[in-house]
Amino acid sequence: MFNILYYTILIACSLASAYIFSKKQPKVKRSALQLFFRRMNYAVLLLITLLLWSYQIALWTIPKGASLHETLRIPHYGSKLSSVDLSEMIEETYPFGKDRRQYLMYFEPENGQITQDRVVYFIHGGSWKMGSPELYRPAAKFFVQRGYAVIITAYRLAPQYNYLDMREDLNQSMKKVLTILKSKQLDRKKILLAGDSAGANLAALLLYDRKNLAKIGLEQSKFDCFISFAGPLNLNVLTTSQELTDFAGTPQDSTFQQANPYQYIQQNEKIPVLCFHGTKDGYVNYDCSKTFVQKLNMVQSNLAQLVTLDNETHINIIGDWIYDTDSEIHLFLNNWLDDIEKKIKN
Repeated sequence: MFNILYYTILIACSLASAYIFSKKQPKVKRSALQLFFRRMNYAVLLLITLLLWSYQIALWTIPKGASLHETLRIPHYGSKLSSVDLSEMIEETYPFGKDRRQYLMYFEPENGQITQDRVVYFIHGGSWKMGSPELYRPAAKFFVQRGYAVIITAYRLAPQYNYLDMREDLNQSMKKVLTILKSKQLDRKKILLAGDSAGANLAALLLYDRKNLAKIGLEQSKFDCFISFAGPLNLNVLTTSQELTDFAGTPQDSTFQQANPYQYIQQNEKIPVLCFHGTKDGYVNYDCSKTFVQKLNMVQSNLAQLVTLDNETHINIIGDWIYDTDSEIHLFLNNWLDDIEKKIKN
């Protein structure tokens, strides 16, 4: 939809600009005010045309691997997500704190048939400063179609809030999750933990920071597996940015390593991990997943799997699996879940 609308406006503005500036103006006497508004209209049209063409040229010229390349494609990504059919799914919203960002959303099949033995707990991304569960309804639909109950949590965002605040939000969110699952008689099910981008970082912190799990009366064994989509799982190799500083501080700050999932890996890890990452990620370095997976597999052979997608960007990784049923990630994830589900049932 976005592409159709964008190119329609681009062509219309370009043709209108070309027509106006090539047309000989008739010798008609006009007042100064009429001339002013006429020139203003032409100026606005020209400005819009130039902006549209600047955007188009940037799409053609900014290489993959650059953060601007990712940013320019966000409208297209959003348009694709908005086209996902969200029918046959019901949702409920639950607050877990007083702040407007302290809430979570629960999804399940419209017919109430929750057939899987696990519940999905998904943490949304957005550079720790944007995003919401509502935007991730299409991700919920992917799992709901497979018979899962799905919970997607919100949390307070940077720059007003940092890692310590988000960590506390995850604790409160998980407490609420346990209450919800008990009320729906789903409390015996384990949790499939997942997140994309910054959400994958927060999900990994939830899983591997055992001290914080103990605060909410949870053990790591409550989680069945962890799926990361282009997550900053090792902050030591993540390119410095304002977003990272707002979230974790500088590498010299005490909070930096506290906010780094890589630092929490222990010798007794047992939870299977699946990571997707593209080699042309312009937001989160590919090495963030690579080094994280390598460390886990040094602890336990074949505990973690990294699916490397050559020449794929951050936006590709976090979006394609949701709306493109023929994408490599979508197909791989479906097959991977099939295998896991068969093992559980057997």
